[in-house]
Amino acid sequence: MTSTELEFQLEHGFFWTTKLQSDFWKQFSWLSQSGKAKGTDEKADEIHVVFAPEARDISPLNPDEIGIVEWVVASLDEISEAALSSFLRYYPVMKKNLDGYDAEEQEALMPDVTSVQELSSLINLRTICVHQITRAGVPYVGLEFDCTWDEEHGLGILMNGVRTVEIGGADVAITLWIAERDAEA
Repeated sequence: MTSTELEFQLEHGFFWTTKLQSDFWKQFSWLSQSGKAKGTDEKADEIHVVFAPEARDISPLNPDEIGIVEWVVASLDEISEAALSSFLRYYPVMKKNLDGYDAEEQEALMPDVTSVQELSSLINLRTICVHQITRAGVPYVGLEFDCTWDEEHGLGILMNGVRTVEIGGADVAITLWIAERDAEA
């Protein structure tokens, strides 16, 4: 993980964002010939980080909140490895539930995979959502992905540290109530 001092900006008047670079995720990026992530103007190795994507006012981050984001940045490789392992285990279920495609289309969109490397050609990390709540001092982190099999809804995972809380569409990464429900359990 390479990081510099995090610089947050208020985006769209709703939430605070920053960008970071990750050597871990660089190896999994969908690269275009220009070195940009496919379909974006973003550098392929640059990750968009959103703090508190829901239910927070627009005041600047306080020191505790910055500490939460710094913990996530320092732990990102471990969180990412755990998320990818969870995706790999859950992938057969996602494939079984893929509707609306004939067998040939389904195989093109979701071929059989047996490794994280094979899975990596089908997903692309778009955003890391750092939620403002923790459980036992460990932050909730959502990873939002593009994926070959669902261009509209994408793929998301909500983690509490390295523990998988839920996998689903990209909205799972953003949705605060899922983290709140888990934190109360």
